[in-house]
Amino acid sequence: MKVEQSSLAALIDWLKIGRLMALLFLISFPSCNMSTNMPDDASSVRFDGLPDASSQNSFVADFALKTRWQKQNLNYFISNLSNDLDEQTQRNIIEQSYAAWAAVTPLTFTEVNTAGEADLIIGFGSGGHCELYTVGGTDCPSAQGQGGEFDGPSGVLAHCYFPPGSGGPNAGDCHFDEGENWAESNAGGNEVRLMETAIHEIGHGLGLDHSEDTGAIMFPSYEPSNVKLQLGQDDINGIQQLYGAGDGGVTPMAPPRPDAPGPDEVPTGAGDPGADDTDGDGLEDGLELFALGTDPNNPDTDGDGLIDFEVAFGLNPLNPDTDGDGINDGDEINAGTDPLTPNFAGGGGGGIAGTYVGQDSEGSALAFELFEDGTVAGTLSVFQFGFATNVDLFGAVDESGNILLVSYDYFFVFAGVISNGTASGQLETLGGFVGTWAASTGNGGGCDDSCQFALDNECDDGREGAVSEACDPGTDCSDCDPTGFSVRSRAIMSGGRASTDVYQPAPNQGQALTSPVHYRVDWKEEKSTE
Repeated sequence: MKVEQSSLAALIDWLKIGRLMALLFLISFPSCNMSTNMPDDASSVRFDGLPDASSQNSFVADFALKTRWQKQNLNYFISNLSNDLDEQTQRNIIEQSYAAWAAVTPLTFTEVNTAGEADLIIGFGSGGHCELYTVGGTDCPSAQGQGGEFDGPSGVLAHCYFPPGSGGPNAGDCHFDEGENWAESNAGGNEVRLMETAIHEIGHGLGLDHSEDTGAIMFPSYEPSNVKLQLGQDDINGIQQLYGAGDGGVTPMAPPRPDAPGPDEVPTGAGDPGADDTDGDGLEDGLELFALGTDPNNPDTDGDGLIDFEVAFGLNPLNPDTDGDGINDGDEINAGTDPLTPNFAGGGGGGIAGTYVGQDSEGSALAFELFEDGTVAGTLSVFQFGFATNVDLFGAVDESGNILLVSYDYFFVFAGVISNGTASGQLETLGGFVGTWAASTGNGGGCDDSCQFALDNECDDGREGAVSEACDPGTDCSDCDPTGFSVRSRAIMSGGRASTDVYQPAPNQGQALTSPVHYRVDWKEEKSTE
């Protein structure tokens, strides 16, 4: 059964009016203080066109975990500056605004001289400010009037796009309304504090949603009488759940694995358009334009037969085939199959089931378990934001031995073929990195206290399962992989890289897998019959 307009309307009413349940399910990131006290100052204005935290849904936090920057060394370019302040003052303010976020994360920000070198572009403009999009090499949005066009003094002060994978081609770019009267931190009267606005907007450019904590700099309203030039604890909690703490005291959160939606859950038809939801897909225009990267004028941006509200179920509204198995998301929903897990019709027979271990062309350790039903689960060992991290992988193999593995955030894609106990193929990332990988079933070399990876969710309970959990050195490794993978992974991780930028392209050279996020490869190899 499809969910048509009547069901969607009820769902939207539930989201906009019955917010109690939404708040119960809302995880702490990025807003940890659930205070809903709004400022009484009638002169307060909006920082930007993104919706209030209270009107957004629990999926936004999960979505941000999938679309955060996957690198820690970011470059920014200042396209132009305001006429209200001298150049050096503005450059210092922008530098200090980035430094506020760098101080509590492993991220670094460096100003560069050209847009082509930059990950992030900052500029000032009026009205449609199309010149700022041209500098970034992108088209001016057609959705002006839905949060994309500046309105002069007061109203909306600025806007910034979410990171790659959601903010679209303008990911991380921050634009400021030149119609405002910009001033330094001691602004008064009709002046607007540039530093406070810049810190807030950069927070969006790093993946943070609005906060409900009135003391947070990510609170949606700018209040002239309430000066906020430093991050609040709510801001710090949110950004550290994305990137971890610079001192290593907080590790980044991993994106959760969504539950597979049923055919009667995901809406297929749009409801009634509203003032904040032009296309009636249940998502506010500002959320679509700046956070999700979807089209506020089209309820089904990717044309998969599911409206953009599919994002609330973990599906990618920019990719008609979220799991990359060659089957349209809408078709999978209608057929009752899982649109989040590659479905290759069960290819684990023929003696290829088992544990495979190896590494990619950058030296990152890879291991996966291939089951008789053709499903695959594994682990990639990398350094993420300076932290040794085991990235969960999942996927499937078809009857010809063609295998596809993806990470839960669809950043990593491993495609290849399995034959005669070995597997190899191509690795691509959302960041544009292209490499190769290889693995084999190993030589059964036994297990000892140097083991690092277990074969299920616990280190030593003796049960079989997927490679998914790291063991502490010296533990009883009765449940560990007997192939020697752990020894190689330990050496790689201890010697490791200091930055995630190894999986990144040169700045501004495109994101190979952005639309779609990943793809079903055109297999060119056949499984050997020997």
